[in-house]
Amino acid sequence: MIMKAIPGATFAFVACIAAASPNSFVAVALEEPTWVFDPGVYVASRNKFTVKMPAGWLQMDLSEGGNLHVLASRDGPLLQVINCQRLSVPEFAGTEGSLDLQSMLPEELADLLVARISRMLQLQNLEVIENRPAVLGGAPAFRLLIDYRGIGNIRYRSLIYGALSKQSVFIMSYTAPTIWYFDRHLRDFDETVKTFQIG
Repeated sequence: MIMKAIPGATFAFVACIAAASPNSFVAVALEEPTWVFDPGVYVASRNKFTVKMPAGWLQMDLSEGGNLHVLASRDGPLLQVINCQRLSVPEFAGTEGSLDLQSMLPEELADLLVARISRMLQLQNLEVIENRPAVLGGAPAFRLLIDYRGIGNIRYRSLIYGALSKQSVFIMSYTAPTIWYFDRHLRDFDETVKTFQIG
């Protein structure tokens, strides 16, 4: 199965979209499966980044053009999903393209991301639990923790790292229902973050 982002969505935040709106994705059956089981280290096109997903998880490459994008899930993306993405600065900025992202603190980039998620998905119930400095792939980053209600009014939680480096924005996130699944696989995500390297 392959997932395609909704038309017109220049910022494909897979985890939140999938959890908040099932109509945002179209599942298309292909002759060859696009999920790959436990494929080892993922090396993005032109070596922009590398990451090692958890052992035993399925991985899917959704890269298109310069938008480098890979996700992984153990039981299905509505139950838990790790999302790694590289975006150009204009793609990340979107309609706020006049902003000077290079001069922003990581936490300010996180605020911009929250605003985009809320606006794109029309979420009225998104709650920011934490927004603090961190490191991703050796670069200064933000660590953002958000809650929101998605499909079936289920409460989801997303832990998101983001870094601006080499004229690109790198996003790494983990999303799962707050009940049972999020805490169960949080350690897997923490270990995956340690493997992320910017090329």
